[in-house]
Amino acid sequence: MQQQQQKRQGWETNLVIAGGTSNSGQTASRLQIQVHSKYPDYTGFVAAVALDAAIAKEIKTIELVDLEPRGAAAWMHQGRSSHGSDSEQQVLQRTANYLINRLPGIRSIVCKSAWDTCCAANTQLATKLVLHYLPQLTSWQAPVAVDAALLRASGANRVGHAATESLTALQIETKVLGRLGAGTIRVSCLKQLHLRQAEPYFSWAAFAADSSGCVRFENLHTLAINFERDDVANDTHRIEALLYSEDGGSRQLLAAGAGNDARVTMGVNRRPLAFPSLNELSVQRVPYTYEAAWSMFLESPVRRLTVTGKFGHLRYIPAALLAPLHTLDVNMYGIATAGGAVHARFTAFFKQLLEYALKVQSAWLRVASDTFPLSVPSSTGHHHSVGWSALRELNIVGYLPPLGLVALVGQLPCLVRLLVYRVVMDASETLLSSESSSEFASVDELLLAMPPSTPGSRAVTNKAVRELQLHMGGSQVRASTLQVLCFLLTTMPCVRKLAIKPGYRPLVRRFVELHADKLPELQELQMVHQIYMSHVPQQMQ
Repeated sequence: MQQQQQKRQGWETNLVIAGGTSNSGQTASRLQIQVHSKYPDYTGFVAAVALDAAIAKEIKTIELVDLEPRGAAAWMHQGRSSHGSDSEQQVLQRTANYLINRLPGIRSIVCKSAWDTCCAANTQLATKLVLHYLPQLTSWQAPVAVDAALLRASGANRVGHAATESLTALQIETKVLGRLGAGTIRVSCLKQLHLRQAEPYFSWAAFAADSSGCVRFENLHTLAINFERDDVANDTHRIEALLYSEDGGSRQLLAAGAGNDARVTMGVNRRPLAFPSLNELSVQRVPYTYEAAWSMFLESPVRRLTVTGKFGHLRYIPAALLAPLHTLDVNMYGIATAGGAVHARFTAFFKQLLEYALKVQSAWLRVASDTFPLSVPSSTGHHHSVGWSALRELNIVGYLPPLGLVALVGQLPCLVRLLVYRVVMDASETLLSSESSSEFASVDELLLAMPPSTPGSRAVTNKAVRELQLHMGGSQVRASTLQVLCFLLTTMPCVRKLAIKPGYRPLVRRFVELHADKLPELQELQMVHQIYMSHVPQQMQ
């Protein structure tokens, strides 16, 4: 009954109030308030959420979740003040006061929305809660649900160094960040920082500098920057203001470290930035087309890098940043069809990336194009062009021909785990063409006609690979696809776990049995549903 009443008022909580537990039956450590209406009515909140002291003591997190449909969210503020009427403000203040009085141990405030806006009531409620709890928070996720102007105006005595010194995790929109005021957030204790909906030239001014004038993120080990777009076409006027100074009628570029006021790297700052403990860096929708954007991280001990963007932007990531990585996840898009100048530049970039001498052990290479095959540097004799000699696991999402895959795997001596999506026969690979299965009286005859090695190619390419996943072939089993699967398996004869489409599993198993004398290592082969990478980059949610 209470839950139904809450829904009628446009909100509900995760707590079964009478029993003092969450809806899952567990003792509640968080209070979640879900909003389903553009105008939630919190009038009955205090009466409905009657938390006793024992329950309240265990709650450490307040989570505000806006589930309002997108259509309503787009016009929820039309014809209505974002601050609401006086009576609405009184209800929200009473709700906030109740939570503040009943929940003294809050350490985390989380604000979530299904879209990039929140209802006015949640924005105001979140702001009131943050104003009180900020000095004791260790985690604050405020991507959208916070009124930054009100927070700054109303909390002059609370928002500042002392108020933020306990923060270890912060997730916030850069637009909100920019309205908090210069030097608002103390960074010495921050361990995780996630900047959402970042403008290409957002400001770092809200973060406080140390006595030397440097914004030093001493303990930050995870930084995620999600840009709102992957270009700077609409920022021309701002770039002019930030990048150039007038000197006798001529424009001069303000370069970082040259004694100038503005430093334009990833975002804009008038003070040097330092990340001496940064281990994991994630940048989504990279908007920059110059190498200096990454210079702020060159002295950081980054070991995990996740980047997404147009390949024309990612090619400016300096080799010095890539060289010491242990984990690399690259997601590229914006690649034109085969044959053009953009295709040629991408091919050159992809080969260059593989030729870098890296220490990377786990890698994801994702290419959002299936119009042309990926090109792999070739080896000559015992010299390997691919420089990833320590790589142990690789996940490739892209259009990769079988012989290209063989050329790549042959240059990765430590590779143990390999996952490939979109293994597709290239039109030029007539070497792997197979006779029609209709010419054979039985499946066994077809499989026996497939030798363990293909004439003209090296039989064994890599004996280190133990786990292999190949995504190829349609819903129907085809002889040509089966031959390619068997061929690739023979080039990696020490595979112990194989993940392929279900229709091919018994046929590949039979192939291994028929050639047991020539492929003894494959007799221990296990068919599995899926292979998993072991080192998954951790990102703030």
